[in-house]
Amino acid sequence: MSDPTFKEAVETVYRRAMCGAITPQKAGEDFRDVIGMALQLREIIVSQSTLRLLSYDEGAKISVIKALREVTGAGLKEAKVMSESLPIYVLVDVDPEDAARAAALLEDAGGAVEIK
Repeated sequence: MSDPTFKEAVETVYRRAMCGAITPQKAGEDFRDVIGMALQLREIIVSQSTLRLLSYDEGAKISVIKALREVTGAGLKEAKVMSESLPIYVLVDVDPEDAARAAALLEDAGGAVEIK
């Protein structure tokens, strides 16, 4: 069974409290736990970065394709299609350090990038 969503977790605690299955004190503790989990998840989501390739010099196309292959693990054809579909999201929801390393590779190859 998968982990419950925030809404499902809150509803479960509420139902258990309303039917008397748990004491008001236990319900308060459970709500604090659910809110704590939500805050931890928010920190994980907020700490992720997205890398976009905006453009590159035409003379740098081959270098950018090589960099795209290295950064994404894509094959030659996929990287070529990516290089011709700008602007494009290269990495989504990755560690900020990974996004910075990938951005440096693409910039060294002649690409203009954006990290959010």
